[in-house]
Amino acid sequence: MAHTRGGCCCREGKVEFGESAHDAARRETVEESGFEVGELSRLGCTRSAPRTAPTTS
Repeated sequence: MAHTRGGCCCREGKVEFGESAHDAARRETVEESGFEVGELSRLGCTRSAPRTAPTTS
């Protein structure tokens, strides 16, 4: 877990094959923080910025 200005974020979480997004969120929370979570509801989605700079032609 990385601390950022105004909060923190989990680094490399992903949904495994055959796993629901909610199950992945629960599993990643335990793996990254040690905390178990109960009921989940969807608040929104985010997408990380590309890891490399785009190339120009």
